[in-house]
Amino acid sequence: MISKTIARYVWLLNTLIEEKSLTFEEIDLFSGKKPYPLRSFHEHRKGIKELFGIDIKCTTKKPYRYYIANPEALNTDKTRKWLLESFAMMGRLEEGYTLKDRIMFEDYAKKTLDNLELFIKAMKRNYEVVFDYYPFDKSVETFHLHPYAMKVYNKRWYVAGYVKEKEAIRCIALDRIGDINITKNPFEMPDDFSAHKYFANTIGIFTNE
Repeated sequence: MISKTIARYVWLLNTLIEEKSLTFEEIDLFSGKKPYPLRSFHEHRKGIKELFGIDIKCTTKKPYRYYIANPEALNTDKTRKWLLESFAMMGRLEEGYTLKDRIMFEDYAKKTLDNLELFIKAMKRNYEVVFDYYPFDKSVETFHLHPYAMKVYNKRWYVAGYVKEKEAIRCIALDRIGDINITKNPFEMPDDFSAHKYFANTIGIFTNE
């Protein structure tokens, strides 16, 4: 399941995209039976900007209305648009839980979405990540990774970065990752690393060293 916070981000964004602008009272009304605390609303605005890069601003005159200040970001950034659409789709599937035996999708997608937000945060701050990795034919391993880049291939997310235990750059599928934590250990991106160059001559996600 996607977290309730992420689900709220997606709901708020989709509501503002459809309605163009709303007062907080209108947003509260749209949110359903439970009151939408103003403090939570402002925290969600901040979270949306950090995760999706989308800025929700307020007009300076009454009635104060909230709107998406940079809607062009959804059209110019394919990754951001893909993220938003993916989260929205997962939310819709969860809402249709009563149809769970008639709507079939791959289980690894849920694992991926659970970890995706953490990797995005770690990459934005250049923090080392430690996690348990479950390979297909070996016992579980613990890796310390410097996440450099991410890529989607065949509807699966992969993270590429320097793995301390391997003393090399590796590409790892997010759906093979178990427990994960962002450390406070910063790392510096190598000046000569380019995600486009790294994946330039790949077959799927397998790169030639």
